[in-house]
Amino acid sequence: MKYVILKIAITDGVYKAFPYIFSEHDTHSVVAEHMKHMLMREMKKEAIVHSAGFCLPGGNGFICTRGSETLKIKTEHSRCDDDERLLNYLDSTAGVMYD
Repeated sequence: MKYVILKIAITDGVYKAFPYIFSEHDTHSVVAEHMKHMLMREMKKEAIVHSAGFCLPGGNGFICTRGSETLKIKTEHSRCDDDERLLNYLDSTAGVMYD
């Protein structure tokens, strides 16, 4: 599976995250563009790509590897704790991110 996380600025330094999990047959950049257009229509604000990569279901939720050729995001083979937190615990954080 693949994922992309978009974010929209709410106030200075505070963002709302929008994670999407999708099929490996789709392309990160295509999904990100479609989601950006959808969020612009719904939220009336521009979304930017925060992160993207690959994820697999694990015992305690998704395990992520960050990286996307089409979005030019460097591959990281170490655990992506922030991405995993957003994919696994969106309800408890309501998708709010602080810089």
